[in-house]
Amino acid sequence: MCPLPQIDQDVEFRRSLLLAAQVALLGEVSVAIRGVTIGWTPSEIVLRAIVHGLVDENDQESMECVGSEIIAGFPTHLIAVEVMRVDAPVPIKPHGLRAWVFMRKER
Repeated sequence: MCPLPQIDQDVEFRRSLLLAAQVALLGEVSVAIRGVTIGWTPSEIVLRAIVHGLVDENDQESMECVGSEIIAGFPTHLIAVEVMRVDAPVPIKPHGLRAWVFMRKER
């Protein structure tokens, strides 16, 4: 029987983090949110939501809730939540971190 290959720790962390972020986003994405990206280091996770228009208090609160849900699964990390305005049609990809968790379809 062949042994299963070892999964790189960073790959496993990325997989777990992206899944946690996608689950945490359920029911929290408003129509103003253009995208959500995430980055990480060995000690910190950064969640960045990009919105069209003024940053609404509800969107800020929703993303803080998402951050709380994410960090609950990663107790050795700190989390930073950023909500930034980038109005369409300005591209959001330059504001991406290590991975995209959500990106709405835009023309």
